[in-house]
Amino acid sequence: MEAEQERVYDQVVELLQLHQRLITAPESLESELKKLKALGHDVSEAVTDLREMSQSFVHGTEETVEFIKNDHLEKTKS
Repeated sequence: MEAEQERVYDQVVELLQLHQRLITAPESLESELKKLKALGHDVSEAVTDLREMSQSFVHGTEETVEFIKNDHLEKTKS
């Protein structure tokens, strides 16, 4: 009988804990959503920055190749 009472008591405690988690779940989820949105924004900005750096690098490399070609052509003409 005492074991049954303890089991029921444990179940009641567990249910109360679950109820409390359910009550606070919307606030917790809203907080996590805000964090994820901020993180998504940061990732988006980082991707944009990387694209810009990549384009600058490619553009700079193309300019360097053209400079070397032109320099070589001028030297061969001389």
